[in-house]
Amino acid sequence: MANLAAAAPAVEFTPDGGSRNADATRGADSTFRRSVRLFVVDPGRRAPVVDAVSSEYKWDGGPSQCVAVMRSTTLQEVVDKIRQKLPAGRTVRTIFGALDNAVAPSIIPDATRVQSDKEVEAFFELTCSRLIQIQVILHRDPNLVPLVADSPPSEDGAYFAPGSFDAVDEYDYPAKNSDAIYRNLAAMAKRTFPRTDVAFKECKLKICKWIKRQ
Repeated sequence: MANLAAAAPAVEFTPDGGSRNADATRGADSTFRRSVRLFVVDPGRRAPVVDAVSSEYKWDGGPSQCVAVMRSTTLQEVVDKIRQKLPAGRTVRTIFGALDNAVAPSIIPDATRVQSDKEVEAFFELTCSRLIQIQVILHRDPNLVPLVADSPPSEDGAYFAPGSFDAVDEYDYPAKNSDAIYRNLAAMAKRTFPRTDVAFKECKLKICKWIKRQ
């Protein structure tokens, strides 16, 4: 009876006398999915990306923007959504999230700088903006002649280092000690499972050594 009770789903009774599976409800709510508008700012373009009144970087009206669906509250997810918008060789300098809509006549919303995954999560919980907006500012082009340095970072933290959000390289190759693969390539018969206690222990020891070496 105790085992049955432990395995039973958590049931909540609703005001109308019905019931619902609380575990299923929590599972559905745990799936993160938010539509966002992203703005990519290249400081080297100057006039098209800077507001003439406030001298701040533009949000709405900038030359490079897109919409996307965020599926996780991470900095990497933000960068992945605008990766196709990044000019070759350019990297992310800093990221801002709009906390509210811009108040006319200004076109610059109140924003906060996000520097970690926890801060991205907090931003999504706090923003009151009708459209969730995120601004990604790039490092200046390192190939410009003469070279123009980035403006100094503010007191709330350093810029992201170039390469911080490089796409992860994925490799598809067999494990170094994959016995089955190499025996198959060598046209050898499949190795049978050990039938004695001693042979089983020897096989187990070899596997442990392979795991440790990996």
